[in-house]
Amino acid sequence: MRIASMARRLATAALQWLLILTRASHAVASLAVQGSISDSISLDGVYGVAVQGNYLYTAAYLGNRLTVVDVTNPTAPTIAGSYSSSIYLSGAWDVVLGSSTYVYVSAYTSNRITVIDVANPSNPAFSGSLYNSHFSTATGLCVSPINPNIVFMASRFGRRLNAIDVVNAAIDRF
Repeated sequence: MRIASMARRLATAALQWLLILTRASHAVASLAVQGSISDSISLDGVYGVAVQGNYLYTAAYLGNRLTVVDVTNPTAPTIAGSYSSSIYLSGAWDVVLGSSTYVYVSAYTSNRITVIDVANPSNPAFSGSLYNSHFSTATGLCVSPINPNIVFMASRFGRRLNAIDVVNAAIDRF
């Protein structure tokens, strides 16, 4: 009787594992590339990516640029527009969505955060930038979940986490 009970438990456990493995293999088997886009200028060295609605925003490190990609049709994404600057986006690393029509981009090699107006996705426009030695090798960004006017930026070699008030900071706006 004990052996039969043990055998049932082992069989049940084996069936549960089989079910788990089957589910996992179906999940993995369903992964597939649905579409892609390649561009040696606009997507040169892409690091950061953010998405809102039908648009994907990329920070391209080697291209020193922010690129807007229209993903309305994910099987055939297209480049809607881009903004490039060897000063304000030198080593563009990460991008986060700001309020309204703005995105914030960290610039790794120019030690700054740059604000880009993306109200017109086909023509992103420079809105402002802030340089600070504390931003040395600026990398990751995130908007504060408590106050959307605060953007946190990591500084790799500066070994810092910076909190930047993007509304009231002395961001050079042009």
